Amino acid sequence: MMDVKVTGIDALQSKLNDLQSNQLPYAIKEGLNQTALEIQKAEIEEMRKVFDRPTPYTLGSTFVRYATKQKLTAETGFRGQAGRGIPAPKYLAPQVYGGDRNLKRFEKALQAIGVLPSGMYCVPGKGATLDAYGNFKTTQLLQILSYFKAFGEQGYRKNMTDKRRDKMAKGTKKTASLAYFVSQGRGSVSMTGKPQHLPPGIYARHGFSFGTAIKSIIMFVKKPGYRKRYPFEETAEKVANTTFSNNLHFAIGKAINTAK
Repeated sequence: MMDVKVTGIDALQSKLNDLQSNQLPYAIKEGLNQTALEIQKAEIEEMRKVFDRPTPYTLGSTFVRYATKQKLTAETGFRGQAGRGIPAPKYLAPQVYGGDRNLKRFEKALQAIGVLPSGMYCVPGKGATLDAYGNFKTTQLLQILSYFKAFGEQGYRKNMTDKRRDKMAKGTKKTASLAYFVSQGRGSVSMTGKPQHLPPGIYARHGFSFGTAIKSIIMFVKKPGYRKRYPFEETAEKVANTTFSNNLHFAIGKAINTAK
């Protein structure tokens, strides 16, 4: 968990004994919460600057845990739970601290069936279908996982049958034939015993009336390393240092005006 906490509240509270004790915690709480919200806003703006077309999932990956009068601590951080998605702390950590990228879920599935070699990662090939954010389109990934029967026991029904694969490979009068195949790299030998001349990856072979075309869909690359480029903690500290004092003074003024 990555969060920001503003300290020094006890010292501040001792200096404000003239304010009614039941109003001071309220003022501090309001100042902290406003600062936490401004930190969250600044973090989202920073994401837009450092990432290429960040997805709504990434932009919505932060949370604010609000302070209360009983607990004068507000936090801004990354959500730890993500439903079916990868938790933000996992895939954003290399961007915040630098280091290696973790395997994505579909990469683990391909690795488990021996398609993706150990120590390799997936990047889009020239023929990959990408979404508006430059990522693999889910429909194409699911088709590939199904084609290679990469779904485990719980999802085996999603795996493509041999009959379906043969039908795809034949095509129809209206649709080109389609077959996927894997290359382990130039100089390697395919499962059929033929020498391979393509860089490591997953390819699509399309058949047309006038011939065939081969397109690279997923390329296998060595473990990518990331330099630190998302200053999450620095952004939070900068906002806290420049806004908390004003937010607190405003909240104290409001508390004094509303005091009974």
